[in-house]
Amino acid sequence: MKIIQFLLCVVLASISGHAISQGLGFRSTEQSHIESRTSYTVFAERVPKIQTELIISFELSILDPNSFGFICVVDAEDSNKDYSLAYIKADSKFSHLKLNLKGEENLLTIPIQSSLLGKGKWIKVGLSFNLKENRIEMALGTDKYEVKRFDLNDLIHAQIFFGKNGNIIDVPSFAIRNLTVSNSKEKFDFKFKEYTGNEVHDQQGNAIGLVENPVWLINDSYHWRQRFTYSANEVFAVNYDSTEMKIRIIGKDSLASYDIVKNTFEKKAYTNKLPVPIRLGTSFFSHGKLFVYEVNNTPDECPTIASLDLSSYTWENNSDLRLDQQLHHHNAYFNPLNQQLLIFGGFGNNRLSNTFYKYNLAENSWNKLDFTGDVITPRFFAGMGIQNNKLLLFGGVGNKTGDQSIGKTYYFDCYSVDLQNRKITKLWEVNRGDEKLVSARSLVISGDNSSFYALCYPEYIPKTFIKLYKYDIKTGEHTILGDSIPIISEEIQTNANLYLNSSTKELYCVIHEVSKGNSKLSIYSIDNPPISTDELYVNPRNNKKLIYWGIGILFIVGFLAVVLFWMSISRKKRLLKDRQTIVGNQEKRSEHTLQPKKNAVYIFGLFTVFNRSGQISTHLFSPQIKQLFLLILLRSNKGEAGISSEEIYSLMWPDKPAKNAKNLKGVTINKLRTILSDIDGIELILENQHFRFQINDSFYCDYFHLRSLYPSISSEIDEHNNEQFIEITSRGEFLQSGDNEYFDVYKRDLADQILILVPDVLNHYFSKNEYAKTIAMGSVLYSVDELNECAFYYIINSYLRLGDESSAKKHYNSYILRYKKLQGEDYSTLYPELIKIAAKYLKNVK
Repeated sequence: MKIIQFLLCVVLASISGHAISQGLGFRSTEQSHIESRTSYTVFAERVPKIQTELIISFELSILDPNSFGFICVVDAEDSNKDYSLAYIKADSKFSHLKLNLKGEENLLTIPIQSSLLGKGKWIKVGLSFNLKENRIEMALGTDKYEVKRFDLNDLIHAQIFFGKNGNIIDVPSFAIRNLTVSNSKEKFDFKFKEYTGNEVHDQQGNAIGLVENPVWLINDSYHWRQRFTYSANEVFAVNYDSTEMKIRIIGKDSLASYDIVKNTFEKKAYTNKLPVPIRLGTSFFSHGKLFVYEVNNTPDECPTIASLDLSSYTWENNSDLRLDQQLHHHNAYFNPLNQQLLIFGGFGNNRLSNTFYKYNLAENSWNKLDFTGDVITPRFFAGMGIQNNKLLLFGGVGNKTGDQSIGKTYYFDCYSVDLQNRKITKLWEVNRGDEKLVSARSLVISGDNSSFYALCYPEYIPKTFIKLYKYDIKTGEHTILGDSIPIISEEIQTNANLYLNSSTKELYCVIHEVSKGNSKLSIYSIDNPPISTDELYVNPRNNKKLIYWGIGILFIVGFLAVVLFWMSISRKKRLLKDRQTIVGNQEKRSEHTLQPKKNAVYIFGLFTVFNRSGQISTHLFSPQIKQLFLLILLRSNKGEAGISSEEIYSLMWPDKPAKNAKNLKGVTINKLRTILSDIDGIELILENQHFRFQINDSFYCDYFHLRSLYPSISSEIDEHNNEQFIEITSRGEFLQSGDNEYFDVYKRDLADQILILVPDVLNHYFSKNEYAKTIAMGSVLYSVDELNECAFYYIINSYLRLGDESSAKKHYNSYILRYKKLQGEDYSTLYPELIKIAAKYLKNVK
């Protein structure tokens, strides 16, 4: 039935619609060499014939206003006349789009305000070539321009190029989306939903165009891009200055700033000393000043709130008031209208808080706020955002009493806090089972106010991953968006924040990790709105063909369902009969109850993968993906640096040219990342030019677990570990799915370890008359050496000691059959003689 369910999911996913519209970015002159710049041919094979008019419409984003180059070219194939659209920056206020008759004259020069340029800003562009009236029209936004020509009949067959084309090699930094090309008979829509490859598909899924060196923008809505890192030998504070669009890093002696638009970094010393010792690293902005505050745990002689004038870089003391309790990971919101700071929750002094405190900047006073309505239990590590002048509070960890000794409850609930009417309303609470996640401090509300974004991670795992979640504000339904980001939460000062840059339409994840008094800042960005794994990996094939295939598959699925139903009934009858005839079989294996069925990978026996929901996802691993996964996995063990791209090329695509191998690796890596997004505790990272998996305790691999058992498999028997050892190896051959010669060294290493460790354990169990365990452990030796004589002799003697000569003879027969198959000759020792040899062998061992 699982096969049926899988096939149904494939069909439904294949024929479902997809509304995500993304775009195509172009590698520019400033970014790359000539051969690496982007070239897009709109019609790769058949160029549509134009009867009376050619209309081209698209949205344009000039990513770098200072760049220069050609946006597109309309090439008249029946003549040498080309019409080109070029971008050039004029001055600080304006830039120009210039429509030219290539090599002859400028036809139109259209100004663009600089405020309309930059990442996240799109301009509607339209070009119309009217062959009947010999007129060219161009539209930029709502503005329209035209020029009369007398030779447009040359455009009966016109190819359209974007970016680099022939001797046109100057390419600005730009992107396009929602391209339409039409004539009197045909219309082509291109939404650029592709995430990889060189083909461009129309809205119906037909491969129409061809692009070289593409930058598929949809990837920027899924993959977090690391923008900046910064480290210091101190605990600093971090905040986002939305006015200047800078991440501010408040250190002891200086203020560092990362400009997220210009991608620049600067550091400037204070004119006087920062008076507040940084503990929690909390801050807010108000009227051109940056405020740093601490609520508790500062020396009596030090102030608790101070402000930095961002024009003079001078600190001023504002308050020395303290609250009664330290409040790690509290939530904060500063209202610029009434100049008041509101904080909620937090942890300190062995207690959790659910109190709302208000600090009045003008009056320099702290006060508790009382609310009616629902009660929020004490907690910390919650998320807070502002929606329609009300606060949204999400999640966190705590308990009903606030007493740390009671233990932790991980909350997945949401509250609306009406500050004007002082009322709290619980919106929802959802059951997430065994999931244990906390939220970053800040929430970002979606543009339509229907949902919020939250960064969530298991804070109790030191080395883990943080992921972006989207929650419906009304229902609490959630979706995981984008890939994940590594985070180290060794100390309580470590925190993460989520910020929105509405200008560039990007979300920023800012991770501040603290360890032994040292701090590391990592800044990541993702395009807004972000997308899920399912939205990224939609195949833009021909949808009509998919529907036909889907109908056919549904018929096959129905037929298979009937067949499998009758097979299931027959199998149940057969199993019932088998169970009735099997009595007292000492060699019966356990049901593998020790091994996890979630977030797990098994490479002994049949290669098997379970995702976070406990569903088998092995079918997602194609032979190439599986081989790449195993190559990286085995090089991700403790002490391993990972595997380089060059090693991957030589092992997987040794006969491919370097460029082709690189493309294949990129595609395979992307698909592998998608699969792993549904598995917790494992993340593919590129570090020091090597790919490896960053793994934490929530992920299970039978091979890694087996290696951890090596020290306990000795004469000082650990029964529990032995049971796990037997259970892992009894699944079958190690790396059964790995047919690359590269894996042989790992197979030999495992065999050497087992051959060293297991014989002593066999002797121990046999001497203690624990024959069933002896048989089971003997099978471990068989897993690496099918003809191992030590295992053979112990198992035969164990069956005889149990008085089960029938099983002893069966085991002998199976052994000699294996011997014949592997050695190509008959086993020379007969059963009666073998019994004597086996008994003598064990006697000598003792």
